[in-house]
Amino acid sequence: MDSRSLLRVSAVAAMLGGLLRAADPLFAALHLENAALQQIWFAIDLLLLTGAAGLYLAEANRVGVIGLAGALVFLFGILLVRSAGVTVLGIGGYQAGATIALLGISVLALAMLLQRTQIAASLLWLAALLAGLTSRAGFGAAYLVALSGVLFGLGFAAAGVGLLRFAYKGTQSEQTAISTVT
Repeated sequence: MDSRSLLRVSAVAAMLGGLLRAADPLFAALHLENAALQQIWFAIDLLLLTGAAGLYLAEANRVGVIGLAGALVFLFGILLVRSAGVTVLGIGGYQAGATIALLGISVLALAMLLQRTQIAASLLWLAALLAGLTSRAGFGAAYLVALSGVLFGLGFAAAGVGLLRFAYKGTQSEQTAISTVT
């Protein structure tokens, strides 16, 4: 598979995973069984991981070690989300994993903003972090947590759109840079 095809697959995964994550508050209204919800959430996380991998590969030369650190922290957080019985240094479970994943993607977002790339996605992820942090104040916490999740998902959808645009319109030098990473 060539680098453009890999980016397209990652872009579609980011968009689908992001839109599904943004729609997550609606799943409760469907009254799905826990087993069905677990399957949906697993699929969402797999799509987000695929999207994040493609995003990092597309941006690796620009975001450097800070971007890599953010991507790795995001990966660690998602793994904790999916591993309910696992703790690392006393940290585990969905809430801790989701927080770590959001912090990781926020670090990657800051690295991308500094390079003036993926601006919409980066701003959405940083807004998700702000909503999550604000929820700790207690006032409207449940709504702010839900808003944080929606913004997080929309950030991935926006990143997927940007990644897809890049896969189709990237310059030859940008595509060469991606090929050296992949």
